[in-house]
Amino acid sequence: MENTTIMVSKRFHDWLMSKGKKGESYEGILKRMLKPEYLRDLEQ
Repeated sequence: MENTTIMVSKRFHDWLMSKGKKGESYEGILKRMLKPEYLRDLEQ
């Protein structure tokens, strides 16, 4: 899989990190936070 970079503020980065579990990727955190209907779109 190809990776990319998105720019976020330091404040948002810190908030996102606070929502993660030990060893969890940013992608994992964001997918867990998405509404199920958005995840279905991603899987198609």
